[in-house]
Amino acid sequence: MEATRRKTNGLAPSQWWITEILFWVAVALASFIALTLFYGEPGLTNIADLLFEALLGMIFTRPILWSASRLGRMPVISRSIVLATMVLVLSQGWNLVRMLFFPLFFPGAEIWNQFGGWAFSATLIFALWTAVFHNFRAHQIATTQRELATQERLRRLGAEQLTSNAQLKMLRYQINPHFIFNTLNSVNALIATNRNSDARLMIDKLSDLLRMTLARDPPLIVPLSEELDTAKRYLDVEQMRFQDRLTTRFDVPDALRNVKIPSLILQPLVENAVRHGVEKQTAHCEISIEARKSDDGIVISVSDTGPGLKSETRERSRESLGLSNVLSRLHSVYGDIALFSLTDRREGGACASLTLPLGVPNEFQ
Repeated sequence: MEATRRKTNGLAPSQWWITEILFWVAVALASFIALTLFYGEPGLTNIADLLFEALLGMIFTRPILWSASRLGRMPVISRSIVLATMVLVLSQGWNLVRMLFFPLFFPGAEIWNQFGGWAFSATLIFALWTAVFHNFRAHQIATTQRELATQERLRRLGAEQLTSNAQLKMLRYQINPHFIFNTLNSVNALIATNRNSDARLMIDKLSDLLRMTLARDPPLIVPLSEELDTAKRYLDVEQMRFQDRLTTRFDVPDALRNVKIPSLILQPLVENAVRHGVEKQTAHCEISIEARKSDDGIVISVSDTGPGLKSETRERSRESLGLSNVLSRLHSVYGDIALFSLTDRREGGACASLTLPLGVPNEFQ
């Protein structure tokens, strides 16, 4: 029964009773001041009569409560007509009963000659109550709908966060086999040229690197310093392969080393620099990793002094798994805020740059 009433009137029972009691107390108080104190006849009988009328009014307004839900589904004009009819019928029923009982409180009182005034005041009181109730009910329904909309939005954001985390983790795991494949190719190249001792040393370095990247569930977000450490370990492995053909340079201010970025976001860029910078020429190549603060956040660049981007190389690089992964992961974390560019350097070679905000969204903290 309680659930049915709550569903019918759109308000919690406590809200209904508080609203109704306050209204009828206000009506009784106004009547006491206007009709009793004004004529100088206050007494317990007057108070008893007013309380009786208030309790009686609470009974006669019940149909307005019970019909609220059904009326809410009706067209405006039909609803207005039904409400006006209910107000008229219920108010006059209340008025007739209170006039019949009035002589019990005041024996010998002649009131039927004032029926018009009593009827008008009853209609006015019930019309006012109906307006108060329906406005309060509409406010409560609107508040409930806003709360439900907020909860739904929070649930949707939570689902989107889980989806983004899952997508980011999938892309993060996708880097590992790609990275291992490239590194094993380097080991294979050493063995093919009978540089077995170098190959064993490279395997040792590779083992250290894999322990660092695969031994635990990889975090989605890491400090830039951890990314630089991973990149350095990888370049140390590649330097075993290319020897004097490859040198590396890191230029990252200490103030930026704690900036949080997606894990292994630099690895595909470093691999790309090795593949298209060092491997494509026999001359010496330097790979530089730099970071600087910008107006919008932080700019991290991986550049090489290789042959640069020819048209076919540029196309192949953009379509590579590693760079596609970078773009997807940037979008998963930052949306359209982060920027990625792959360009020729004026002094020769190529440069891949990431422009990122200084912090990641809260859901990735």
